[in-house]
Amino acid sequence: MATQTQRRWARVLSAKDLGRFLADLRAERDLTQDELADRLGITRRYLYEIETGKPTIYTDRLFNLLRVLEANLVIDAHVPLDEPGAAASAGKGAR
Repeated sequence: MATQTQRRWARVLSAKDLGRFLADLRAERDLTQDELADRLGITRRYLYEIETGKPTIYTDRLFNLLRVLEANLVIDAHVPLDEPGAAASAGKGAR
């Protein structure tokens, strides 16, 4: 039987929006920052900075480019309903 999922998506307008969405996904998958950082081969501090939307030259330029080109960045994710944390977020729907 296939795992049922709930679709989550967000229109990302800033590094903070992106970080918040990624932090929510991490939590819904019941991963700590340490666990995810280890899987990615980065430090927990760097992951924390991503999740809190710490401004960087890269993100500033990326979001300025999107604004100038009048483009949208949209993230689409599927969260398994039987994962810990997924049931609590089932009512969140789209952002």
